[in-house]
Amino acid sequence: MAVAVILQGFGQLGQRGGVDITLAVSHFFRHGHLQALARYRYHESLLEASQFIATIEKRQGLKVAVPEEMAYRKGYIDAAALAKLAEPLKNNGYGQYLLRVLNDRVF
Repeated sequence: MAVAVILQGFGQLGQRGGVDITLAVSHFFRHGHLQALARYRYHESLLEASQFIATIEKRQGLKVAVPEEMAYRKGYIDAAALAKLAEPLKNNGYGQYLLRVLNDRVF
C-alpha cells in the first residue's frame, strides 16, 4: 500500500499541518514495514540519503522533489492554485517555501 494512502487514513494533523511522525512510525512498525528495512540494513542507507537531502536543502535553500513546485514550473497549475495549496501549510517550512516560490525566484 502506498505511504500516502496509509498516512491519509490517520485523519488527524499535527499543529503544523502534517501527520504526527510518531503515529506514522508506530503504524509502520505494527505492520512490519520498518522491521523489514531494519533487517536488511536499509535504515543506514535511508539515513545517509536523508542527510544528503538535508545538506542540499540547507546549502542551496531549495527543497528537493516538491510536487507543487514542479507542477507550477511546468505550467500544470497557476500562481493562484499554488497559493491555495500553500495556504494551509504557511506555518511550516514547506508551506513557506511554496510561498517563496511564488514571490521570489528561488533558483
